[in-house]
Amino acid sequence: MNNTVSFIGLGKLGLPLATIFAKNDVSVIGIDKNEKLINTLNNGEVPFYETGLQENLKKSDKNIIYTTNYDGVLEKSDISIILVNTQIGETYSSEYVISAITDLSNELKGSEKPYHLFILSSTVLPNEIENKFIPLIEDITGRKVNDGFGFCYVPDIVKLGSVIKDFEYPDVMIIGKSDDYSGEITKKIYQKVPKNEPPIIEMSLTEAEVSKMAL
Repeated sequence: MNNTVSFIGLGKLGLPLATIFAKNDVSVIGIDKNEKLINTLNNGEVPFYETGLQENLKKSDKNIIYTTNYDGVLEKSDISIILVNTQIGETYSSEYVISAITDLSNELKGSEKPYHLFILSSTVLPNEIENKFIPLIEDITGRKVNDGFGFCYVPDIVKLGSVIKDFEYPDVMIIGKSDDYSGEITKKIYQKVPKNEPPIIEMSLTEAEVSKMAL
């Protein structure tokens, strides 16, 4: 597994987390379909206010690139982290998660690489990963979970205004995993995020979905 992460979703939660990885020496390919947002970032400008974000952008600059393009990204990265919005207005929708997984899976379909890890951070409903997202990847790629790709769920437990602080000083880190191999890779890379030493709780994908909803 190489040390490059493709990070999908550079909104008010995704961008802060992507910069945290990058400032901690993880090479990040930041992907978002919002061209205006990508142009703003490539011009070195802060696209929205979040405490500590401007400083993070400066510290992460050498380790992150911003693009709207998925082409070839899976040949450069073995891990994809998805943190897109699932709160659409007053309602919930996983349409952006499905879109990101579909785009990544279409890239993986044409790849000869033996394995790729999907890590989801967006809030989703219980059973969506095993009943909707994993079957989608399998249908597009022709691969089977834990044999050609893995899937982990690391739910964000943050709030706007203190996103960076909440990521860096969490009370707990939850890792839902499709198998032990995917869990170990996820734990290794996510241990770069917190500045404290939170308990890391590993569980099944559905248990992690339920835990996020409960929290």
